[in-house]
Amino acid sequence: MTLPYPYEYETGELKPRRRMPRAPLDVRGHVNDAIQVHDSELEVFGVPLDVEAPDSVRVVAKQLRRAVTDHFQERVSAPDDDTWALFASQAHDQLEGRTAVDASTLRVLRLTIDSL
Repeated sequence: MTLPYPYEYETGELKPRRRMPRAPLDVRGHVNDAIQVHDSELEVFGVPLDVEAPDSVRVVAKQLRRAVTDHFQERVSAPDDDTWALFASQAHDQLEGRTAVDASTLRVLRLTIDSL
């Protein structure tokens, strides 16, 4: 059993759906929202992480933001909100359970971007 075509299709009166303009994704803005500093703690995609030297948390956040933004823009062509939502969800899941920022944190985020 199949669904019948609408009457407008059979008479040739059915107009195609208007294409929605694609708005470019503000990657830098999304990354800034995803990587935040709260006092001496760094929050990366909703996961609170400690930094070895609490006085350098802003420097670590800035370096991490720049690296994630650059890698995302290099590897993902024509990103949209759905792509970002998928990445943010996967990044959160990959970082969940970690307690501190270490050398593997950026590597995990880069691999997550590469898998999109």
